Amino acid sequence: MTAQTPLTIAEPAELLAYLPHALGYFPERSLMVVGLRGKTIGGTVRVDLPDVNSSLEQCREFSETVAECLAVDRLADASVLALFTGVDWLDGEDPGFDRLMLCLREALQLRGKPVCQAWWLGERYFRNYLCRDERCCPSPGVLLSKLKSSRLNTELVFRGSSYFSDLSEATQAPTLSRVEQLAMYRGFSRNMLRLGEAMARQPLEHTLSDWSAEMRRLGRARTAAWGGNRAAGGEAQPWERWGGLMAILQCPRFRDAVLLLALCDAAPDQKVEIADLLLGNTDFRPPWRTLNGLRQLLRLMSAMHDFVPVLEGWGAKEDGVSEPERPQLATEQFATELQQAVAASYSLLGWIEWSRGRGSRAGAYLEAALEVLPGYRLAELLTEVLGSGLLCKWAKSAATAWQRSASEAD
Repeated sequence: MTAQTPLTIAEPAELLAYLPHALGYFPERSLMVVGLRGKTIGGTVRVDLPDVNSSLEQCREFSETVAECLAVDRLADASVLALFTGVDWLDGEDPGFDRLMLCLREALQLRGKPVCQAWWLGERYFRNYLCRDERCCPSPGVLLSKLKSSRLNTELVFRGSSYFSDLSEATQAPTLSRVEQLAMYRGFSRNMLRLGEAMARQPLEHTLSDWSAEMRRLGRARTAAWGGNRAAGGEAQPWERWGGLMAILQCPRFRDAVLLLALCDAAPDQKVEIADLLLGNTDFRPPWRTLNGLRQLLRLMSAMHDFVPVLEGWGAKEDGVSEPERPQLATEQFATELQQAVAASYSLLGWIEWSRGRGSRAGAYLEAALEVLPGYRLAELLTEVLGSGLLCKWAKSAATAWQRSASEAD
């Protein structure tokens, strides 16, 4: 899917087929609201479905929140609702969401985005929520498999778009072999020694320069950094170098410097307050390509989450390691700092996804950070931001919002 080419919808199955591509995964227990600009797709909103048979007050409050989110798309003049329930609706009775549907239609109508279609997506079938006439919309509906055979889905796949089966798979850390993790740890421990000796300015500047170069390189790549043993140019993957870059994430000051380094790529000559940068309160479009490179690096580093226990030793001949080869620098201190660096990686991933307007992914990454290191402050702060319902300003404007590209590794 490319931001440059508008997508035209010819039939309902095409719109429903588009939604997992827009999210990057197939949603569960979710309501998706799509803004329509004539026959083209506008903004999309995904929220967790409320409980079945929620009270009128709960439905109204929920609907107001959803309508306010879609109101950001000022060009949309209509809307479509999709309820991803995972349960097939086999009769014409109220499946438990009629009250919610009424409130959603009222709230969106008041904002000039009337609901023109609403769909129920179950385990095997999808059906029109607004039609209970068995003569034109017989139960149990249409097979979900029709979505994959639709014209639009075929076009999206041809452009290079794909999606994960669920949110868990979408946010799962890449799988690295023990040999690759060992190489990353060697680079990590080597840089930890440098940082611990003097915290000299020159080594830090050198490391930040390496971060900048790697973010830009991966931001231009069409495949994920970990997609094989060879990089795009045929060179061996630089596992030790990536591990060395990871070392500075264990320090909050240096961790923040890495994020600011990526953000300032968009407007190097402008003076912007750090808080404004982090909340997206800027007049310029963020450097999404560079941030995608940062995201790839962070995902790679998050794959070290299961290596901390390894520092306490492991058996021989594991994953290609011919002997126990316990790292010489596997001290308790480095295990702790590796844990901090992994938590930092997950937290920054959470911020990037929040700035993209993908709150579900952000929440999953922040939860992972707190599992790795309970009480990690950045993850706690970002969780509070996410829980408050605050949207990143960049995500509210078509001029600055991130838009997924088919060539962008996810």
